[in-house]
Amino acid sequence: MSTASLGKLARQLSLETAPGVAAASSALWHLQSGSRAAPGIDAVDAWAYVTGRGVSIGIFDDGAKHAAAVTGIIGAKPSASAPLGVAYNAATTAFQVVGVSNATVAKVMANAASFAVTNNSWGWDASLYVDRLSGIWTPFLSAIANAAEAGRGGLGTVQVVAGGNSRAAGSDTNLSNFSNDRHVVTVGAVTSEGKVAFYSNPGASLLVSAPSSGGARAITTTDLAGSSGYSATDVTDTFGGTSAATPQVTGVVALMLEANSHLGWRDVRTILAMTAEQPAGLGTLTNGATHWNGGGMTFSNDTGFGVVDARAAVRLAQTWTAQSTSANEVSVDVSATGTQTLSAMRSISYTFNVTQAIALETAEITLRGNHARVGDLTIQLVSPNGTVSTLLDRKGGSTAFSDFTLSSNAFLGEGGTGQWTLKVSEGAGAAEGTFTGASLSLHGSGGADDTFVFTDAYGGLGGRNLLRSTTDHGAINAAASTGNDVIDLHAGAWSTIAGKGLQISGDSLFKTAIAGDGHVKVIGNDAANLLVAGHGNGAFFGEGGNDIFVSGSGSNLMDGGAGVNTLVESGAMSDWRLARSADGHWTLTGLDGKVDTLVGIQRLQFDDHLLAIDVDANAGSAFRLYGAALDRAPDTSGLGYWVDQLDNGRSLKWVAENFMGSAEFTSRLGGNLDSQSFVAALYEYALDRKADAGGLQYWSQALDAHAMDRADVLIQFSNSAENVGRLEDSANAASRLYSAAFDRNPDANGLYYWMDQIRQGKALDSVADFFMHSDEFRGKYGDSLGNTAFVSELYHNVMHRDGEAGGVAYWTNALDSHAMDRADVLVAFSNSAEYLARHVDASQGLLLA
Repeated sequence: MSTASLGKLARQLSLETAPGVAAASSALWHLQSGSRAAPGIDAVDAWAYVTGRGVSIGIFDDGAKHAAAVTGIIGAKPSASAPLGVAYNAATTAFQVVGVSNATVAKVMANAASFAVTNNSWGWDASLYVDRLSGIWTPFLSAIANAAEAGRGGLGTVQVVAGGNSRAAGSDTNLSNFSNDRHVVTVGAVTSEGKVAFYSNPGASLLVSAPSSGGARAITTTDLAGSSGYSATDVTDTFGGTSAATPQVTGVVALMLEANSHLGWRDVRTILAMTAEQPAGLGTLTNGATHWNGGGMTFSNDTGFGVVDARAAVRLAQTWTAQSTSANEVSVDVSATGTQTLSAMRSISYTFNVTQAIALETAEITLRGNHARVGDLTIQLVSPNGTVSTLLDRKGGSTAFSDFTLSSNAFLGEGGTGQWTLKVSEGAGAAEGTFTGASLSLHGSGGADDTFVFTDAYGGLGGRNLLRSTTDHGAINAAASTGNDVIDLHAGAWSTIAGKGLQISGDSLFKTAIAGDGHVKVIGNDAANLLVAGHGNGAFFGEGGNDIFVSGSGSNLMDGGAGVNTLVESGAMSDWRLARSADGHWTLTGLDGKVDTLVGIQRLQFDDHLLAIDVDANAGSAFRLYGAALDRAPDTSGLGYWVDQLDNGRSLKWVAENFMGSAEFTSRLGGNLDSQSFVAALYEYALDRKADAGGLQYWSQALDAHAMDRADVLIQFSNSAENVGRLEDSANAASRLYSAAFDRNPDANGLYYWMDQIRQGKALDSVADFFMHSDEFRGKYGDSLGNTAFVSELYHNVMHRDGEAGGVAYWTNALDSHAMDRADVLVAFSNSAEYLARHVDASQGLLLA
């Protein structure tokens, strides 16, 4: 993963909005952190990170009271009383699709591609009515596919659709090619007691569910006042159905997209499924996946993968690095033919052999043929893993069946290779049917993802305590966990997640661990590890290898162990204060008070700079060679190159030999210097002084006697205490002046230039005077400030505060009396104790970018 991507991850992990929103009211029960027996979507805890800000939502509805209620569930703003929306800072726009012609609906739905998320708490009840094999539905279904393909600049609009409320009439989400379209998130409903709502349509195309009516409580939301609404006021507490469950999921998606705007529409579906939790007591199937909580995912035609969890979904979204879109979706199509007659109490089957590898997300079956009553049919699809998904189970009543596409989400996470079986059974009815074949379409990704996701649900699942990676880059992502987890990446080691033990198999190699929000401990191995912190405090330990640590919002110990190790922080370098303790450890303190303690960390990656803090090791050695060998400051690209060579195992002598073999070195010193002349030149270049007689004799004799070669001597001069001290002093002075004059961190090339000027004897007030005549300085301070105004601006830009009256008077008097000029005052400010207390001196690190 690139450092830019890791920087984005650090920024996502640092999100903390902490709004002052109270949602403890019993009227807003669905927003709370619930339980399997009394579900809530836990939006309240998700608001600690995100509120939907910057996310656009299109609401397709009736343009009246139903739309008002739906909109409130999504985006009602905080107020002294209920209601309150799941994504209350999102932007919503309404469109009318109910009560208009189907042709108009298709045209209006074309607007979906203009939004990040759309909500569709509506649909058609008639069985097999919306049929993608019928040309009249092409414009409508094309609008849905286009939104997934083109929305959000190709990442795809996330389209959330109600599963429907006709369960008692024998309906099913698979009886409509709207609610079983793979491009949408289809939503079911559960009650306040955690039961499947009596009205909520079942179906293999359900993805997740959310709380709604049907139990002791319904959903409180906004209303149209008076006779136009559901109640006499502008608030109703009787809203329900899958119409109320769906906007909750829409709001959760908005929260996810604020947390990580780079998610593809397929990523959103997968994250929702992985972080949902099944209600208590519900019968589920466990599919053949291996990467969810140590095993297969649990699915039900009544709830999909369970009730959404906003906090867990947001946390997993923050750490999600895949980008799964329509453009990179993999589809595998296999057909089976053969005319077969189906009669009462009989069954027929078709088989499909899949040879192309695919990581499954959705499976579709197009069954071709006719039957007098769809309500007599039971249609099941069996995967190579043995997972049986019931696509229809005698649903749809007396409607005749003819060529129709059914879908299932139940196989999410399975591999599709092998033999699939479609089984069609006839119940006790007298009707017969004739089928001519079927087509299987599998959709997902092509690459093998070896990331194992863990949630709090792991603690309640039996078995599943052995983890085996089949690649050399296994990853454990426990971002959604809230426990005090211990993750140990060593082969054969035991970890604890959500209070339950977990062992990595002895033949597995795991390189990545992503921590959750408890007080965690993460232990790497000898590989190059990626260790990612969460929102809790913890301790992270690398061992061998060049490890990367990504900081979260908590305060952590980051111990790199051996190797060259990097910590990625969010924000600009100026947002942090770096300090070194007597024991050689570092502390990095953010503006928000967060403190990371660093041991064995050599690189700090900020949004704007890469800082090397191993000034006494690779980075410092490469830097000093420039002055000693070439008598100049390094260019950042060259410095970065040589540091990278050292980081990857090259010796400092090898680097020195390359410097000495360069055309630049030869042009300065010539090619035929004797030992004494060579040493004298090193004194001039490295130490900026004439050689003392004793030193000149010592080093010359060492060369003549072959006790050392010239590269050895160059390194000795470069790393001498005299040279190191001079470079530290010039670095500190230059970086302080930069920050004081321009209120920013220096660019690396500029810093190194002025360091070199100061090292060669240029006075600080001369450098300050040059800065003050620059366009950048004049743009900040203007050309006509009086002395008092100038001093006041210095306080603002250098100290980041108003000047106290006495201080302003003191410095103004010094200027007015000509005891000091403005360059002197700038230098004094840059060296003041107050400024140094918050400024990171350049000698504490070297800018590599």
